[in-house]
Amino acid sequence: MGFINRWIPLEKKVFDVPGFGSVDPGQLTINDEKNVFMFYYWTNIDHPAEQYFAFYWKDVCFNVIMEYSFIDDHTIKWELSSVKQLDYDNEVIDMEEVKKDLRDAFMVYGIDGFEYKAPNAVPQPEIKVVCDF
Repeated sequence: MGFINRWIPLEKKVFDVPGFGSVDPGQLTINDEKNVFMFYYWTNIDHPAEQYFAFYWKDVCFNVIMEYSFIDDHTIKWELSSVKQLDYDNEVIDMEEVKKDLRDAFMVYGIDGFEYKAPNAVPQPEIKVVCDF
């Protein structure tokens, strides 16, 4: 099935991001089949293009710092600044597989992970996503 953007049901789930605290993200970019999901949790106010994500890969939590820029009005470019394993109880052997899943997740996440579907809304242009990692 692949990644989708999904709202978290009303019985909100709170996630612990090691070193940061508890986060109630509201939505996830998730691949249920692979047991992989991510959510945005913080922006560096001194560098607003620097955004922090929790990436849960098969029950292992990673802190992911991404920087974005717009190539044009309809194209966002995500660059990986760092990916750090926060859950040291489990070993991750293949970081390339982790990065591949992270890339796939950002291709679906787009600009902000939300899918706005309002009745009678003016159709919006497709957003193209470029991942530079």
